[in-house]
Amino acid sequence: MAEAKAVEPVAAPKGKKTLLIVAIIGVLLLLVLIAIGVVGFLLLRTPADVGSDVVASQSEEAPKKKEKKKADHGAPPVFEKLQTITANLNSAEEEAVVQTDVVLELPDAETQTALKNILPRVQAEVIKLIRSKTPADLRTVAGTDKLAAEIQGTVNRLLDVTDKDEGVQSVNFTTFIMQ
Repeated sequence: MAEAKAVEPVAAPKGKKTLLIVAIIGVLLLLVLIAIGVVGFLLLRTPADVGSDVVASQSEEAPKKKEKKKADHGAPPVFEKLQTITANLNSAEEEAVVQTDVVLELPDAETQTALKNILPRVQAEVIKLIRSKTPADLRTVAGTDKLAAEIQGTVNRLLDVTDKDEGVQSVNFTTFIMQ
């Protein structure tokens, strides 16, 4: 009988190991079935279903391009910071230098991409505008506002923008130091 009692405790852990192995196999089978379901769902979605969504959205957007731009006014604006500009001012009486950071507010990322493509020309034109000003022009708020409007017009001209809802929405000076 002592031998029988010794055999029973050995048999019990073996049964627990079998139960554990069966549970692990069951969990693995469940995970495999879930993975097959996800792959099946993604593969059963035909390109025609995806393509028809794209074609339908393109056909709706094409005639409503102007309306889309107006509807995008709810979207957050995009800002593009130009490099820090340091320029001498146009003055015979005194030597003056302006250092400024200009940030342009744009309506969308598409305009930002167009601006980045011509950024060296934009920066050169902005420097020319600043250099054409006298220290007296830029000492007043009205003078800097006028400069901002001129920069906006120049950049919009470079972007070939005709509609005021397109192109640069505003010009912001984040720093403006004149010495």
